[in-house]
Amino acid sequence: MSDTHSFGAPRFLSRPKAYTIALGKDATLSCRIAGSPAPLVSWEKDQDRLQSSGRFRISDDEDTFRLTICELRSSDSGTYTCRAWNSLGEAYAAVTLCVSGSDDKVSSKPPPGHSRHGWKTDETITSEAHHRGRDECRWFDYYSGNTFGRDLSSKRRRYTSRSPVRTFSPSPERIRVHKSQSPISSPGSHSPIKLSPSSSPCRISPPVSPSRRAAQARPVSLSPARLSRSSVWVTDAPSTTSDKTFSVREGKHARFSCYVTGKPRPEVIWKKNGLEVHEGRRYWMYEDADGNSILKVLYCKLQDSGLYTCTARNLAGQTFSPVQLFVNEPLVPFKSKLKDVEVREKETATLACEVPQPEMAASWFLEETRLRETSDKYEMHEDGSLRQLTIRNVTADDDAVYICETDEGSRTVAEVSVKGIITKKLPRRTEVHEKEKASFSVKLAREATDIHWLRNGQEVMPGSGVSMTNICRKHTLTLEGVSLEDAGQVSFMVGESQTSTQLVVIAPKQFLPGPPQLPEVRSQSEHSITLGWQAPPHGKYPVIGYVVEYRRTTSTAWVCCHEKDTIPINEILVGDLPEEGEFCFRVAAVNKAGRGPSIEVPGSHYITRKLVLKSPLHDVSVNSGVKATFSITLSANASGSWLLNGERLQDGGRFTITRTNSTNYLVIPRPQPCDSGLVTFVSGNLRDTAKLTVKEHVAELLREPPGDGSVRVRCGDDLVLACRTTRPGADVVWRKDGRDVEVRKDNVHVEASADIRRLLVKNVDLSHAGRYACCAGAFCLNFIVDILG
Repeated sequence: MSDTHSFGAPRFLSRPKAYTIALGKDATLSCRIAGSPAPLVSWEKDQDRLQSSGRFRISDDEDTFRLTICELRSSDSGTYTCRAWNSLGEAYAAVTLCVSGSDDKVSSKPPPGHSRHGWKTDETITSEAHHRGRDECRWFDYYSGNTFGRDLSSKRRRYTSRSPVRTFSPSPERIRVHKSQSPISSPGSHSPIKLSPSSSPCRISPPVSPSRRAAQARPVSLSPARLSRSSVWVTDAPSTTSDKTFSVREGKHARFSCYVTGKPRPEVIWKKNGLEVHEGRRYWMYEDADGNSILKVLYCKLQDSGLYTCTARNLAGQTFSPVQLFVNEPLVPFKSKLKDVEVREKETATLACEVPQPEMAASWFLEETRLRETSDKYEMHEDGSLRQLTIRNVTADDDAVYICETDEGSRTVAEVSVKGIITKKLPRRTEVHEKEKASFSVKLAREATDIHWLRNGQEVMPGSGVSMTNICRKHTLTLEGVSLEDAGQVSFMVGESQTSTQLVVIAPKQFLPGPPQLPEVRSQSEHSITLGWQAPPHGKYPVIGYVVEYRRTTSTAWVCCHEKDTIPINEILVGDLPEEGEFCFRVAAVNKAGRGPSIEVPGSHYITRKLVLKSPLHDVSVNSGVKATFSITLSANASGSWLLNGERLQDGGRFTITRTNSTNYLVIPRPQPCDSGLVTFVSGNLRDTAKLTVKEHVAELLREPPGDGSVRVRCGDDLVLACRTTRPGADVVWRKDGRDVEVRKDNVHVEASADIRRLLVKNVDLSHAGRYACCAGAFCLNFIVDILG
């Protein structure tokens, strides 16, 4: 293999070219590939791997690789992919081969392509054929090969057969005119069909002279679709293994961009692994101001990995550009990830994941909006490495993407699907340029009457520039010629269900304010920072406020520093942040045209959380071996250190240290009397202390057999006193009249077996009468012994 530009992952020096070849001929697809180590190469058709056998021949010559297909058939049309891989990476190149004609020896001229059709307009494709005898036209779908019969009765296809006119109004799918034939004529009576893009039907007329036919024909100028500036952007820096392979971390965004040219204007279709991509919650498709066709994959999941293709087609031809996207695990992966949840309205949704380490802090986001715990809506729970978000009283507006992000920047993503009467909901954000039309559409599962459209809380009524429609349970609100004053929240209500979108009216860029000038830190303390800046240069509209945001240096999400949408002055004191850490800040100006570009305050700044004690430690008194638990609640989510008699405790072994939100816990499962002392919690400048008292465990004693403790024994008999202890292995002491019984005498014995303790005195006399006691610690069980003479 050639060494030119060869080191590293496979890379295509030249790619296979698209072909349209007549039936029965041979076709060769070739490409040049560089890479070291030498790559392995395979060919595929429509994702099925090809072998060098039969009509398919695979060969290579140094860095040139070829696939030859002999005696082409109609079934050979399709997408061919050359794959090259080595230990350093993989590369792909795909191309379309189109075999013209059909297996019943029809015309082998290159087939017409397709035209771009709007969903709301009709376009008529007509055919003209010269014939002898009664004629019959057959229409074929260019890509599927299916025949459109005379029973084309759908809303989007109309077939008419009024002699001598043949017209066909197609659906947005591409159409191929196959042939016109006269069933009672000889094989030589067929004439080629001319496809005219005219909207008026062509008539099928008797043969005319070539000169007259030329005079009647209307030339059409066509140029094939072309793709250029194909590229991918991701929210973190991509790693590339070839010029068509990109990587993105889970939870980040990927943006595909293709620039398409051609006449007529090509239609663009995005596909993933050969299947068409449709717009949805995480897939956006649009054309930007520069004419680029854009596909954005939001909050990427591992299953978003695949081969993405931008296909452009028009009447003159088609082309496409493939890009392989890999979604990688976070650098610090979660122990367990979030899972998608489906709930009904008014139910409770719970999302849970496990962070790598119990002490690792994590934040919850509803798409790009950081969530804060509220008593009526969101509850955030932590237990060791478990992080849990509970969403109460779920509504249609809670149907969204949720993210759990650690301070290290790792993300896990899940979607909450809310089932209810609203089946198609409004998007979370709708952007419309000033003076353009804004359209909002929802769909219901069933017919309903209590329906309202709201704009900024006020009901919208039909009138000048405002229209409402209801077609087959699809409700649409249309605002003509929106202005900047129309921006705000647009809501659809049916009964108690509601879905909302934020309408953003985009003014020309020159009307937006510029970035603020000279952002700076005017003062900083341990717990807060004061930021200041100067107003941007005067523009078309005056500045009405500013937006100040912060983010942790380990995160990519920006969070607003203030509760209101904007602040009116050019200075702000930022404090009381949810957690301590190192932060970056930025500020942007806002006028009636919208928010201008942001400018960052130089540097990063460490800010601690000013803690206030909400619930202090309390003294704990337990018996030996009984679990002791200490808890302390702070004003913010912050961890701290635990000390016992001045010595710092570590999680694990005899001690368990955890934190749930703003509450820290110390658990001692089996404390001993030696653990008694002072327990201290320290977090920043906050300190609190409580007393731990561990009592010696007292074993409870029971008489055996049960009784009132009175015992009578005759002289010369044996005295037996017995009791049962509730703690096996407990030591007891026997006493008589307050003194320990001397067990060293021959006639006095003490026995212990399992939970039974016995005192045995043989051959008693009157001196053995008195008060006996069995004592376990401070607890004593008494017996009164009488000796009968």
